[in-house]
Amino acid sequence: MNFKEITRSVQAYGKVPAFVRKHKLWLYFILPGIIHLVLLSLLIWSSFEVSEWAISGLEAWLGEEDVWWKTSLEWILGIGLRVLLFFGYALIYKNLVLVILSPVLALLSERVEEILTGKSYPFHLGRFLKDVWRGVLMAIRCLVYELLLVALVSLFTWVFAPVLAFIITAYFWGVAMVDYSSERKGLSVKQSLSYIRKHRGLALGNGLVFYLLFLVPFVGWIIAPGAGIIAATLAVLETDQEV
Repeated sequence: MNFKEITRSVQAYGKVPAFVRKHKLWLYFILPGIIHLVLLSLLIWSSFEVSEWAISGLEAWLGEEDVWWKTSLEWILGIGLRVLLFFGYALIYKNLVLVILSPVLALLSERVEEILTGKSYPFHLGRFLKDVWRGVLMAIRCLVYELLLVALVSLFTWVFAPVLAFIITAYFWGVAMVDYSSERKGLSVKQSLSYIRKHRGLALGNGLVFYLLFLVPFVGWIIAPGAGIIAATLAVLETDQEV
């Protein structure tokens, strides 16, 4: 793991506000955040709706007898079910939202590179559809890897599982952010993952800050997508210039 690249990715977030102001990227920056906020609100609402339905079914199955053990069991299972459903939804949601936001985030990443390098990427419908399909494949692949790693961590190192699961999830957020630059270079999913393995620090540093922003209600949900993609693009361009 290259700690210099982790630091570079973290520091790139500090450059985002000035970069957005200087180049008037407010629309590019805010739009994915608003979409993200709406989708996340739907996620939270639907997870509670499903859990309420499941708990109602549990209460009907246990019967109407009002005894302490039944009340305690319903309370414990109710909390556990809500937590399980929310994190299950969150794992799927993370990859789903990246697919939905893909066109907007790709456009923002392209705009950042165009400003810094002068390279332009004119819109082409065929390339756009190909990139969307590629994004779906990347999301599915990362979801499988993430689920396997979280399962292994939970099975063998359950004491540290929450911390390790946080790091794993953050890393895959970073993978998604860095992949937009790989996509623009014409790299396949396999080639992109190979590039990211060589520069794990870029993905981890970006993902850690992204995840911390994501944990701040409303404000963090709005700024995280735009800040994450701009920071990742800045860090990747700086890294590639060193090669």
